[in-house]
Amino acid sequence: MKKYALILALALLLTGCAPAIPNGTQPPTVSQAPSTQPPATHPDPGTLPPLVPASVTRENRVQAADFALRLTSAAAKAGENTLVSPMSVLFALAMTANGAAGETREQMEAVLGAKVQDLNAYLYGLRQAALESGALNIANAVWCEPEEQVPLRPDFEEAVREWYGAELFRQPFTRATLEQINEWVKKQTDGQIEEILSDLPQETVMCLVNALSFDAEWADPFREDQIGPADFTQADGTVKETDFLYGMESIYLENELATGFRKDYAGGDFAFVALLPKEGVTPEEVLDRLDGEALQALLEGAQEASVDLSLPMFQVEGDYALKEILAAMGMPDAFDVDEADFSHMSAMPLYIGQVVHKTSLTLTAMGTRAGAATAVMMDAGGALDPNGYKLVELDRPFVYMIVHCETNLPVFIGTLNAI
Repeated sequence: MKKYALILALALLLTGCAPAIPNGTQPPTVSQAPSTQPPATHPDPGTLPPLVPASVTRENRVQAADFALRLTSAAAKAGENTLVSPMSVLFALAMTANGAAGETREQMEAVLGAKVQDLNAYLYGLRQAALESGALNIANAVWCEPEEQVPLRPDFEEAVREWYGAELFRQPFTRATLEQINEWVKKQTDGQIEEILSDLPQETVMCLVNALSFDAEWADPFREDQIGPADFTQADGTVKETDFLYGMESIYLENELATGFRKDYAGGDFAFVALLPKEGVTPEEVLDRLDGEALQALLEGAQEASVDLSLPMFQVEGDYALKEILAAMGMPDAFDVDEADFSHMSAMPLYIGQVVHKTSLTLTAMGTRAGAATAVMMDAGGALDPNGYKLVELDRPFVYMIVHCETNLPVFIGTLNAI
């Protein structure tokens, strides 16, 4: 793994390198390359603060954390492993929201926690910070049927190019296009997500895609003598022996739901957070009962203490269709062929047919490697003693996160119920 100085902010939710051109055979038609200059309405990148824009308030962070927790809680199933990247979903949906109008736009803004113009400015800042840091690779792209079939509004095209650095590929949706989308995602996630889509439905005429990858070593890696076998009691009560990591950390977390710790990655900009539910509480209940305010308070209230930890090495993957989840979260019109209003995207009636989200994460003695991709498919239609000694043994189901330390916002959230 590489050591990264991870500089990223995350306020409307969370991720960074410039998008690369897909490998393999290139699409036959590519729109004008994204300008290296920001839109005229956005400040020059040189004037951006290195981390979190001043406009990002604590309220923004609470709203972003709310979105992250609600999304993960809705995706979680009792007794099963969960892994969601709220940041990837945010990037894909924020791009899409630039084409929404009326009630559809208002619903999307309410779910995402901010106005579209604020999302654009903030996520633009994140991409610029990521370009400088090389910490987190973020890439965006849009595939669309030819212009004569799906004419796009110039303002929408400009928004996705300038704010999101997205490449726009124009071509008929064939098997070759499906392979190009999957190859692009595979490259941008460093091979962690090999396939985001299994097919392109006949009614799908446009696909907005985000891909991100995270790869960082621990600031204090585990030594060989800190690795050993132990039992992990799974959610169904069965016991499985697996390799655990043992060590000491200095940041302790606790509230009425869980106890936990924070372990920093090299560079200090990101950290791994583990939350062990208190007896009688499941990981899913922790997610369900936490909100943005409670998560911010928990992470802001981290205390210095000697934490004796044990942590299983693990690898998990996630695969989700988010249509029903997002509709239930408060944006049903976007998925309704009769109610959807994406008139800022195209004169052609469009609606979101599905939002596909895939993730992967591997935690080892050296660090953590994770990837995520999200595709929006547009269809035609219509308090403790700081000197105290704490023990956190993650030998049963728990919640974990990768958080950005500056904002305490999660890039990934998961539950480990089985090894």
